[in-house]
Amino acid sequence: MVTGLVAVCANILHQNVGRELIAVPVRIRIARPCAYGKHAGGAAVAAPVENNKGCIDKIMKIISAVTTMVFSVFCLLAVAGIAHAKGGDAKLGKDKAALCAGCHGDDGNSMVADFPRLAGQYESYIVKQVRDFQSGHRANNETMAGMAATVASVQDAKDIGAYFSSKKMAKQPLTDVDKKLVAKGKKLFEKGNPLTGVYACINCHGARGKGKSKDISVFPRIGGQHRDYLIKELKDFRAGRRANDPAGMMTAIARKITDKEIMAVANYLSAQLP
Repeated sequence: MVTGLVAVCANILHQNVGRELIAVPVRIRIARPCAYGKHAGGAAVAAPVENNKGCIDKIMKIISAVTTMVFSVFCLLAVAGIAHAKGGDAKLGKDKAALCAGCHGDDGNSMVADFPRLAGQYESYIVKQVRDFQSGHRANNETMAGMAATVASVQDAKDIGAYFSSKKMAKQPLTDVDKKLVAKGKKLFEKGNPLTGVYACINCHGARGKGKSKDISVFPRIGGQHRDYLIKELKDFRAGRRANDPAGMMTAIARKITDKEIMAVANYLSAQLP
C-alpha cells in the first residue's frame, strides 16, 4: 500500500509537470499476528499468537500511520508542481460541454443514475478520464469512449472540466437510500475492513467522500455520487474491466470488497449530498 501511494504521487508529478519522481519501494511484510512482550534484558520482542485481534488492530494502526506519513510527504511535492499547471476556462467550457449534457445534464447533475454526476467534480480528474477514454486506458464504457473522441484538445477537456467543476451538486438522490446500509457503509468508508485488508476510503477520498483537496485530484469526489454508478464502477474495478486507477490502488481494494460491502458503501456515499 505504501509503495502504491508513492507511485501515485510520482504519477501526479509526471502527468502535471512533466517530471517523474523516483519512487523508492517501501514494503511492510507481516508474516503472522503477534503479541508484544519483553525479554529479561528489556528488549521488545514479537511472539507469534494465533487469532490475536488486538495485535492485528495495532499492526493496522502502524501501517496506517506509516502510509499517511509517506503519502503526505510525496503529495506535498506533487502539489507544488500542480500549482503551476494551467487550468481551464469555465465560461468557454459551457459551450464545449453541450454534447455532454445529454447524459450528464446541463449543469453536471445527470438525471439517470447510470451516468455520473460531474457537478463539483475536480477539473483535473474530469480531464484525466476524458484522456484515458481517448487513449483506451479506460475502456469500461463504449459510449464515453465515443464522446471523448470528440474532444479536440487537452485545453478543451480542461475547459469542460472547469465548467462542470464550477457547478453545484444537486441536493437529492435519484435512488432510494437504505438507512440500514448507510450505517454499515459509513463504517467501511471511515474504518475499512482490517480483517480482509480493505483500506478505509476516507484516507484518499476525504470526509464524506468530498475529496481531500483540489490539488490532489487524482482521488475524485465521490460523496453524493449516484448509487448505481458507484456500484458499477466498483464492480468494474474488481473484475478488471476498469484499470485506469493510480498504481492499481482501486483495483487492489475492490478485489477485497464483497457485494454486500459495495452496496453498503454505495448507499452511504449516495446520501452524502450538500
